[in-house]
Amino acid sequence: MRGSSSWPRSVAPDYRAAYYKMTVGHLGRQHLGALFNVIAYYILALPLGITMAFHPKIDLGLQGLWIGKNLNLSSLYVKLTPCI
Repeated sequence: MRGSSSWPRSVAPDYRAAYYKMTVGHLGRQHLGALFNVIAYYILALPLGITMAFHPKIDLGLQGLWIGKNLNLSSLYVKLTPCI
């Protein structure tokens, strides 16, 4: 492992997205959090992750699924930032 941190790289987008979803929910805008979550997961992350994992030319395997998940969480973080 490189560096002094023992946390995986996927933790940062995960906790940021959870924090922003929680904050949007406490502001009474649960519908925005739910809408962005559905868009981010089912329209962006799932097709992107499956394509990167199983497409014959890309063929990243499990790493492709993790990249799709992390891009999804980062996009969710960017989408929810203006709502706060």
